Amino acid sequence: MPFSEPTRYYIEQVREVLIDFPVDLEIELEIGVPLDAKTVEDLRLLSTWPHGLGLMCNRAGVLMQVRIERALL
Repeated sequence: MPFSEPTRYYIEQVREVLIDFPVDLEIELEIGVPLDAKTVEDLRLLSTWPHGLGLMCNRAGVLMQVRIERALL
């Protein structure tokens, strides 16, 4: 199985997780994360999910947060 197939599947999972988050919600990036995204919409538009990055989402009442961090490997 080519490497690109699991990567495409993974970005689809990210899009599913973000489905309930507003497109204009600003995301938080851990310092040093090499990602050029500012909003949830930017994340949804990615064609692949970068290797080694983790997605953390928090929905506490009306407070919604999305943070991208380096994943612990």
